[in-house]
Amino acid sequence: MSHSFLHMDNHEVAAALRVLFARGEVELLGEGLVPEADFFLCRWRGKRVNAKFDLAYGPDLHFIEPCTAQEQAELEALIAAVEPRTG
Repeated sequence: MSHSFLHMDNHEVAAALRVLFARGEVELLGEGLVPEADFFLCRWRGKRVNAKFDLAYGPDLHFIEPCTAQEQAELEALIAAVEPRTG
């Protein structure tokens, strides 16, 4: 059962991106941590995008290259659709 990208926590976002990387759907270029946020530097469909989880504001996608609102919504839905692992 998928849920909204905007309601995911930092562990869910990180796990989903790693699953998508393993599937070859997202390229993980790097990760960064600062006290208030986790960053994931990615490439999706040839476009650079940073997935950020801010402890105060939650998850966000920031495209480095121009994208449409539809593309952003598609990537958010793709991340949210990854089933969390249990156990």
